[in-house]
Parts: sequence; C-alpha cells; structure tokens
Amino acid sequence: MNLSFFIGISLKKPEGALPFSLGAMFTLYVVNMVSKLTEEANFLKYFTPFSYSDPASTIKYGLSASFLYFYLLVNAALLAGGFLIYSKKDILA
Repeated sequence: MNLSFFIGISLKKPEGALPFSLGAMFTLYVVNMVSKLTEEANFLKYFTPFSYSDPASTIKYGLSASFLYFYLLVNAALLAGGFLIYSKKDILA
C-alpha cells in the first residue's frame, strides 16, 4: 500500500519512515491474528488489510470487487495525500 509513502512524506525526517511503517504493518498483522482468535474480536478484521486479502479465500472464492474498489480508493487517497504534502515541502538541493 501507499501507507509507507504517505508516512515517509508526512514525517520531517525520512529516516523514521521505515521503522514507523514496519511497526504499523506489524500492528495491523497482530490485529488480524487477534480478530481470528475469538468471535468477540471478529469486528477487528475490518481495521486491517490482511483480512481483506486472505489468500485461501481468494483462491477458493475469487477476489471480491468491493474489496478491490476499497483498496483502490484507500491507495488513491494515500497517494494523492502524499503528493499534496510533497508538493508543499520546501526541499533544499
């Protein structure tokens, strides 16, 4: 996803983008695992991209068009937001 790009552009120092992005992806993966443990935590699957792209269900049932549109919308928003922030930055040569 363009989450790492958006985070890298948003931070003042680009060195902090990689650990922050990796931490965000790891956290989202853990949230996905917790959502699969119990029925009470099942609502958490809507907050992580890993539940939308489960490889086993994609192979068995095919890719859902609504999830595809959701991914495209989120990625387009993050990319557009990143470009807007990038265009306003004062970059010294």
